[in-house]
Amino acid sequence: MATGFYPTVDLNPLQRAFNLFLMGLPSSDLDNLVSFIRHSDEAERLNYQDEFMRQTTDVINAIAAEDPIPSSPESSAGSIEIKKKLRPLNSFMAYR
Repeated sequence: MATGFYPTVDLNPLQRAFNLFLMGLPSSDLDNLVSFIRHSDEAERLNYQDEFMRQTTDVINAIAAEDPIPSSPESSAGSIEIKKKLRPLNSFMAYR
């Protein structure tokens, strides 16, 4: 069974999901996205009002350049390990 014009085996799950998202876009939305990417320069893109379009452009450029995909600030903050001492479960509470 043919899955497309490019092998999807080499893509990670995030790239595969994003490719499926792009393939599911209506042609007019996809044309608008492609024309936005082609006609925007870095300064204009940074000042763009729609945060979703800016992030989408960053991801598309990263996939096209095969660079690491930029992560959100929330995911980078979660990577910091906090050493907590875990308290043992009270045996009386375990029976309740």
